[in-house]
Amino acid sequence: MTHNTSPSSLSEVELDWDTKQLYLLFVKHYAPELLDQDDSQFENETEEQRKQRVEGYVQKTNVLLEKMNILMSAWKKKLKTAKKDLLHNLESGISEAEQLPNFS
Repeated sequence: MTHNTSPSSLSEVELDWDTKQLYLLFVKHYAPELLDQDDSQFENETEEQRKQRVEGYVQKTNVLLEKMNILMSAWKKKLKTAKKDLLHNLESGISEAEQLPNFS
């Protein structure tokens, strides 16, 4: 995920396609009210009500992005561990195979 320097809105944050898809899954699960809203329900709201609603969306979005970052960090750690385990098993397998009489 790449960010512009100090983005002032979510629209200024650049996300790669996979991250966008992951974020949409999080939103659908944790905050479905952020999706598919009928804007006509907000036609009569005051500027202060709109500001509070938008601030609530921003807070929820920040929480969702933080949850995504935590999850992605955990996945990276698991992948790193799995890679180490795979390399170790591969090296062990090669060493064992080299000891077999028919290997050469």
